[in-house]
Amino acid sequence: MDWVQLRSRRDPAFWAPLLLAVAVLVPMAFWAHVWMADWVDSLRATASANPEAARAEALRALRLVEWASCGISSVFSACMFRHFQLGLQEGRLPPSGWWSLGAYRVAVGPTARRMSRFGLVLCVALLTATIAFVFAVEHLLRVILVEKLAD
Repeated sequence: MDWVQLRSRRDPAFWAPLLLAVAVLVPMAFWAHVWMADWVDSLRATASANPEAARAEALRALRLVEWASCGISSVFSACMFRHFQLGLQEGRLPPSGWWSLGAYRVAVGPTARRMSRFGLVLCVALLTATIAFVFAVEHLLRVILVEKLAD
């Protein structure tokens, strides 16, 4: 048997992660939208008075977003690597413990091991892509700065 049913869809442990994610992410998304709209308005006001200061502020914000996304992606990659590593060891995906909170069914045996190996490869690819993203954005920002200095 490759799949085992873990819990009923009526079980609160099945719905808890989804409800928690919605309860946390919706207010965060609304807050980010409001904050970003205010920031863009202030950046436009600064750009009309002092374009160089607005440009420097935009570059600073791009670098902040770049490093924040790099950090979040790296942490996510490390957590998922541990998830798949435990899945490979236990022969069960998701592994036991809090990792399986919200899971309806689990993969077991060779299917779980195959999925875990594939997941490990994807985690390494995600980390590699994250590092490449940082270098690409930094290169793009340097090109923008050099183009501006050449004008």
